Amino acid sequence: MTPIVAAEYEGAVFLLPTDADERLFVNRNRKDLRILGRAVATARAAGRVEGDTFVDVGAHVGTTTIAAVTVHGFSRAVAIEPDPANVRLLRANTALNELEERVRVVAAGISDAPGSAWFLPGDPERGPAYWTKGNVVAEPADGALRVDLVTLEQLAGRGELVPEETGLLWLDCQKREEQALRAASPFLERRVPVVFALRRMHLSPPASLLDVLAERYDSFVDLRRKDPLDRRAPWTAVVEPLDELVERRAAKKALTDVLAF
Repeated sequence: MTPIVAAEYEGAVFLLPTDADERLFVNRNRKDLRILGRAVATARAAGRVEGDTFVDVGAHVGTTTIAAVTVHGFSRAVAIEPDPANVRLLRANTALNELEERVRVVAAGISDAPGSAWFLPGDPERGPAYWTKGNVVAEPADGALRVDLVTLEQLAGRGELVPEETGLLWLDCQKREEQALRAASPFLERRVPVVFALRRMHLSPPASLLDVLAERYDSFVDLRRKDPLDRRAPWTAVVEPLDELVERRAAKKALTDVLAF
């Protein structure tokens, strides 16, 4: 009956497309928002959140960005998103929550080199979970849109990002995490905490994403890890070396989210 609805989450309001994951506006629950809370609490407890800027790579319509600022204490955020439809809602949600002065929107895809590419939006007909799963592709395809590409180093060089002020780097960029980190040396050198999706493809050679992280980070937390003795127990952070995390996850099919610091 309507293409857009409004949903509330801990005092914030979001405009959302009704072909989105219905959990966002039916029961006000979304896994990435729980994961965000775990990541921020763990990194802060370890004394690793040194800046007050949240960097959201693959910001979609702003649910994570806005929660980082309104719920988790970040003073400002930079939200990077290539999908024009998502960018419109991202800007609307930023304005709706009176955060225009605290959230900078970068309408571009992330990569390891600046330029342009094609963006293929997610297909909601495959199910609600796919509404955010668009992809940057090198060649044009049916329905693909031309988009700009930026790097984290480029944004830092232009003054749109300040590595010294960045407290958490959140990567939700649909299998482009490696490209993002290969052009993020100012952030990696400072060991800015990073949250990324760990997939089975990363667990065996040539899994260079993990090689990039292993050069700078020595502490990793599986943000979806269950207690092996009581899977209903409250989640607690377990810090482990990367090789132990990889060995433990190798036997599992599902992806997980990992905090590196």
